[in-house]
Amino acid sequence: MFSSKNILCLDLEVGNSITAAEQFNISIVSANLADFNFRFETEIVLHYSSNTGEFEPMDAEDLLAGWFCDGIKELLALANSKANHSKEHIDRYISNRKSEVGHLKISSTFGSYCKRYHNHSPLGFLSYDNEEYVKKEMNSLLI
Repeated sequence: MFSSKNILCLDLEVGNSITAAEQFNISIVSANLADFNFRFETEIVLHYSSNTGEFEPMDAEDLLAGWFCDGIKELLALANSKANHSKEHIDRYISNRKSEVGHLKISSTFGSYCKRYHNHSPLGFLSYDNEEYVKKEMNSLLI
């Protein structure tokens, strides 16, 4: 078994270990999940499957955990991109959020979306300047 503060890997067999790439992904997801848990005052824990490379909620019925997990693939694609610091990749991330906001402004879930993304940027891999840029752009979308 391998664990981070909010991610468990229960399917490791004795003698097997997590690769450096998996450790990087787990650290990125863990940092962003800690931020999500703080924002929503929850204690979501995820299971990481070393067999599939997927993250899943420990509680399959937890809707917030499911919502967080829905964004993991995009988060890790950005984190693992060699160009993750490029304005093009960051603007694509912001554009995806802008598209979501457009659909949510008429939805009852807009408040939760604001709670998740207000003053937020992906954690663990962007430079300080890029984090601040994403936060500023996200805040302007939510007004």
